[in-house]
Amino acid sequence: MAVEKKIYPPEDKPEKPTNVIPFPVPEDSPLNNWHKANKGKYKNKKIASVEDLAPYLTNFYTEKQLMQMSEEEIKNILQELLNKGLI
Repeated sequence: MAVEKKIYPPEDKPEKPTNVIPFPVPEDSPLNNWHKANKGKYKNKKIASVEDLAPYLTNFYTEKQLMQMSEEEIKNILQELLNKGLI
């Protein structure tokens, strides 16, 4: 299953949307304080293994196919299925 990515030449690259309102996070907000305190805490943590994710993906791929895929491939497949609303 191939993932389609839109690659634009520099001259055809879409501009930033004009209908987005910038929402700055206040320096003393609880969310910002939590983010500062835990900035590196969750980085590079292993979230789930192929065996943990298999029940969600076996409707789309066989167990053998899943075991042969790299972590990056599985991550891309999960993201694609989430974007399509299938899982």
